[in-house]
Amino acid sequence: YKRQPLNNPDGYSYDDADIYVSVLDPAAEGDAQLAYSTYLGGALRDLVDDAVTVGENEVVVVGLSQSSDFPVSSNALQGALNPGATQNVVVVQLQTDAGLSSAEQLEYASYLGGSGRDSANAVYLMGCDDLVVGGVTSSSDYPTTDGSTFQGETDMFMTRMDLSQMPADQIVFSTLLGGSAGEGLLAGVVGHGGPIVFFGGTTQSADFPNSAGTVDPAYDGTDYDGLVGRFDLSGLYDPGAEVLEWASYWGGDKYEVGEAVALAPDGTVLVAGFTLVFAPPWTDIDGFVARFSVDGTQLLNEAFLAGDGIDGAFGVSMDAALSLIHI
Repeated sequence: YKRQPLNNPDGYSYDDADIYVSVLDPAAEGDAQLAYSTYLGGALRDLVDDAVTVGENEVVVVGLSQSSDFPVSSNALQGALNPGATQNVVVVQLQTDAGLSSAEQLEYASYLGGSGRDSANAVYLMGCDDLVVGGVTSSSDYPTTDGSTFQGETDMFMTRMDLSQMPADQIVFSTLLGGSAGEGLLAGVVGHGGPIVFFGGTTQSADFPNSAGTVDPAYDGTDYDGLVGRFDLSGLYDPGAEVLEWASYWGGDKYEVGEAVALAPDGTVLVAGFTLVFAPPWTDIDGFVARFSVDGTQLLNEAFLAGDGIDGAFGVSMDAALSLIHI
């Protein structure tokens, strides 16, 4: 993990991709802007999908690894790729200080998952070592704490971890969420720094555990519908606590995927992504953005972003005056 410049050598293949973590200093000039940069991975494919800064020189990244030799720390929750798994989640906490040794930089690194395919697409920081990881799994034995069971081809997962604890106590809460077909938490997990978090994703399940009274309580499509919902993690120490406060479909008769979720300054929920006709020649793809009330019962704004080619939205935010949505 020593500080090193990154380059793309000839013959580089996505099949043997490594994670990289880089820190740029915009106040510096030229090469000095690269304050820190490192590779992270094993012999096979390792990818990162989300990251969050913890402090001035600390970052948590989450993603996936297909490598049996991905570097893990001595305090790892899961020290090896699950037997039978093609890929597991990886959770890594790095000290991005080039003056530290490699061992000191790798503060925490662990696999997380079951015997299928697991991928983390989102991380949300609740405290210094307290984080929520969200993603998608095909593992019927993905670790849970609430008695939830695997439902379909793929399920969403939401796992809260305390990295300051001993490995056996690091999973504070973990749940699976899904219907009889496939779904994934793709668009992220966001909150206001407390136990209330929002998620976005996509589903093929007509029986996804959604909520009556939300904007779109019924499955609309023949392929995937978008999803948006809210978790309350404040009562997760109570085995009977209801953590899923509400969930709503979002879609029509096409293929909808939520790729970004964010909170507006007033607490309302923004979701952005793309919709397409799921058939060749794969050119009928439009972007969308939607804004939901905090309780999911009202659609406050919506818009499609379309030209004569392929369009999509992969990030979203709103200004303080609540007058402009940026994608």
